[in-house]
Amino acid sequence: MSLRALFLYPEDDYKALAAACAADAAGTPAEAPLAAFSAALEPLSITDVQEKFVQTFEMNPDTTLDIGWHLYGEQYERGEFLVTARRALRRYEVEESTELPDHLSHLIPLIEKMEWEERVVFATEHLVPALNKILSGLKGNIFENLVAAVARLYAPEPSLVGAGETGHE
Repeated sequence: MSLRALFLYPEDDYKALAAACAADAAGTPAEAPLAAFSAALEPLSITDVQEKFVQTFEMNPDTTLDIGWHLYGEQYERGEFLVTARRALRRYEVEESTELPDHLSHLIPLIEKMEWEERVVFATEHLVPALNKILSGLKGNIFENLVAAVARLYAPEPSLVGAGETGHE
């Protein structure tokens, strides 16, 4: 199961993709938040989902999907992180889109290809801390459960996941 497509601009099949990801997540730590996310999408039109996606992830720096931004802001270290991310994407043959290399839609397939030890380090040092910051800005937002699902799925320990894991519907 890859949640990557749910972090790209929603197309007509977005709700079906969310439902499929929720079904695929059965028995994983992501099951409950993905089911709640999929259910919350049902009454919305695709236009409403697209509008909420843009408002949430593209217009609000507190909830941007650029992971390095949450870790480093405008500091020099963000540039280093972008270079490191791009190298890792190439090494693991993860295709880049027009988004920056630290965008969550790139990092999900990257972490899925990593060996366990590297995955634990990457999730602990980079992914989960950034997702926790994003979650703190998503309280009551329809996308809160989607981000919580990723945090739960890739956190090496459940205790590393902060805000947002309560299952907002």
